[in-house]
Amino acid sequence: MNTSSYTKLIKSFQKFTDDYHKELVDKITETLALSQEDKTKLEGMFSQLNVKVDMAGAKNVQKKKREPTAYNLFMKDMIKQLREKHPTIDKTELMKLGAQEWQKQKAKTAAAKK
Repeated sequence: MNTSSYTKLIKSFQKFTDDYHKELVDKITETLALSQEDKTKLEGMFSQLNVKVDMAGAKNVQKKKREPTAYNLFMKDMIKQLREKHPTIDKTELMKLGAQEWQKQKAKTAAAKK
C-alpha cells in the first residue's frame, strides 16, 4: 500500500469512527435521558477513545523485543573476548572467529548429550 492510499484509508477510518461515536452518544443520551452536561462528558470520553493516527505515529510503533537466543548471548561474550585478544582484527573476521567457536561448542554439546 503506497503512502497516499494509506493516508486515505486512515482518514476514512477516522471519519467513520467519529460518525459512529456521535451516533452512539446521541443514542445513549436519548435512551438514558442525559442532561447536556452529561452528554458533553460522554462526548469527551469518546473523543479520548478516538486516537488520531498519522504516518509518523504508525511507523514508530514499538515492537515487543524478542529474548536473545543462545547464539546471540554466546556471540556477545565471544566477540568481547576475541576483541581483547585480537584488537586489530575487523568486525567481519571477529564474527567469523566467533561463529567457528560457536560450531565447536555446539559440537561438544551434541557429543556430551550422546
